[in-house]
Amino acid sequence: KELREHALGLKTVQFTAAAGDVRSTAFSPAGNITATGHWSGAVKLWDTARGVVLETLAGHTGVVLTLAFSADGRRLLSGAADKTARLWDVMTGDELHTIRSR
Repeated sequence: KELREHALGLKTVQFTAAAGDVRSTAFSPAGNITATGHWSGAVKLWDTARGVVLETLAGHTGVVLTLAFSADGRRLLSGAADKTARLWDVMTGDELHTIRSR
């Protein structure tokens, strides 16, 4: 990871993943967790400050196209090309619910 601090007090974190692997990203409301969606169908939860993977969420079988945290940061919704949306518990990594499209 690469961490840069800008003159305005903003920080930039660069995570290392396989070239072209990351398709979607989302930041938790507190900014402490970053979620990345991958072409493989994996969703990774990162410690934003340290740039290390906290958890890899498996379930999707197609590229993860979109990610969104709940307002309290405790849940993450992922949507993928496999025509599913999955709701995850951020703290445990458990899949709480799956919605399938036809």
